[in-house]
Amino acid sequence: MNTETMPVGMTDEKARWLEERKSGIGGSDAPVIAGLSPYKTPLQLYCEKLGIGEQPNVASEAAEWGILLEDPVAQKYQRETGRTLFYPGPFTIQRNPAYPFALCTLDRKIVGTPEGDGSRTPPAVLQIKTTSALHEEDWAEGPPPHVYCQVQHEMAVTGYAWASVAVLIGGQKFRWCDVERDNAYIEDLVAKEETFWQRIIALDPPPAEAGDRDTIARMYPQDSGAIVELSGEFLSLDEELLVAKAQLSECRTRVDLLENRIKAAIGEASTGILPNGVKFTYKSQTRKEYVCAASTFRVLRRSAK
Repeated sequence: MNTETMPVGMTDEKARWLEERKSGIGGSDAPVIAGLSPYKTPLQLYCEKLGIGEQPNVASEAAEWGILLEDPVAQKYQRETGRTLFYPGPFTIQRNPAYPFALCTLDRKIVGTPEGDGSRTPPAVLQIKTTSALHEEDWAEGPPPHVYCQVQHEMAVTGYAWASVAVLIGGQKFRWCDVERDNAYIEDLVAKEETFWQRIIALDPPPAEAGDRDTIARMYPQDSGAIVELSGEFLSLDEELLVAKAQLSECRTRVDLLENRIKAAIGEASTGILPNGVKFTYKSQTRKEYVCAASTFRVLRRSAK
């Protein structure tokens, strides 16, 4: 990465780490490939690995706090469990020759366990998470699926027999649990990762999903004027699209009808209240005048013979 284009606060070491992560599938990538990530689609990950339509690497505020709170959570875990942790550093990448496309950066490594800690023999993975109080129920029975997937990937790369997950919920509640290595799960996950990595090598993007509108716009910002023949499988897709649009139009019409009846019933008043206490407000608002900047974008339109 050219230092002239490096984002503010980006160190050379972090830049090299981010670049090396593109050379394989990391722990946070695994849930995306498995279809378990609530944050990213396979097509978005594909573009990241190839640097297509690359966006500035700016961490969200939640991610920034996650990094800042990682050490306090690790210290709390040590006090709760009596286990000894080793910090390999934020930019240390591990690989496994058996899975050349897989890599991971561990939050912490468990290197010691106290007497009476069952059959837990170190070393082991420690995955550290912070999450909103809104997601507390997701952790009621252990780590949610995308976190479980991540630690199984990290056990595949490290070869460790078990892992542990520590989470700080809402900044106030600490939870931890151990996760056993699941070889059948890992075998299936590694197969999916290898298939995905072959797509990277072959420059064969995965199918687009509902959340990929902006990703596709970045991949193909301009049209070339060429005509491409679509395969027969798109005939059924076209039919399904027409049905979906008709249903959407019908829903919009129904919404307009219901809202208009409520508006008419409120009339000149500001608020209408239902017998069950539900309240509708129908108040005046002023929209500021503004001038929209010129922009170029692509529009998908359908026409039939």
